[in-house]
Amino acid sequence: RALYRAFPSVRAWMDRIAGLAGFDLLGLLFDSGEEDLRNTRWQQPALYTLEYAMVRSLMDLGVVPSAVAGHSLGELVALSVAGVFSWEDGFRIVDKRAQCMEKAATLTGDPGIMVAVDAPADVLRERTAGSPGLFFTNFNSPRQTVLGGDTRKLRDLMESLKAEGYRATQLDVGMAFHSPVMAVIREEMAAFVAGIPFHAPQIPVVSNTTKRLFPDDPDESRRILMAHLESPVHWMQNVETLWSELGVRVFVEIGPRDTLCGLIRDTVADATVVPACLPEDEVRAFRSAAARLYSL
Repeated sequence: RALYRAFPSVRAWMDRIAGLAGFDLLGLLFDSGEEDLRNTRWQQPALYTLEYAMVRSLMDLGVVPSAVAGHSLGELVALSVAGVFSWEDGFRIVDKRAQCMEKAATLTGDPGIMVAVDAPADVLRERTAGSPGLFFTNFNSPRQTVLGGDTRKLRDLMESLKAEGYRATQLDVGMAFHSPVMAVIREEMAAFVAGIPFHAPQIPVVSNTTKRLFPDDPDESRRILMAHLESPVHWMQNVETLWSELGVRVFVEIGPRDTLCGLIRDTVADATVVPACLPEDEVRAFRSAAARLYSL
């Protein structure tokens, strides 16, 4: 709400995107409780709206990215910003994705869970070897990997890892996203995405799935986007590609918090990271410091 009130460009883009929604999108963003915004059905369109409005507002101010990448849902925002599909189609894909993911949780006997752990990936590979139903879903940084899959098996593994001194936290999500569990919505999503025009990227976009740049071939980009649903998010490798191959030195996180900034620092210690939205306590501290400076 503060961004909406303070920045005409943010307000204009939020209003445009809200006009596409078949529900009260601005009410969802401004007035909903945390429980609603944790729900996959509403969280995804809310995040797309906030992030797209923020990045376009920054671009209107002259902050133009040399390359973009997005973590999970953020990749759809990145693709919209890069012109692979229009912002309208980006919102439609996200909204359909959210509907399908909500439905997917009811189509399987066990929708699965996700657990973030700080154990090294090779330890996790050893511990999950020979355990069907357990999957790597996110390689977030050298200090964080996410597993998803069978609820009972993963909870048992989580407790075992914690007993060994590792941190292991079950994520507050509806099912095991970015894993083969998502195959139940593949056909419905593929049919929807088939009707969306794709284009060559106007800004380089690094893929969570392939760990490489999205190609100029629209059909290949569509195939990668569909694979994204069931494939791990290789965020750590995306950051390394941006740093080593594309020469990115300043990373601006577009989103409601600064979660990715921490993951980037853990991956590339020399990177400059800037959250576009500061946490509320940091904003208060900044205002307090500014007031003291002015009083001097």
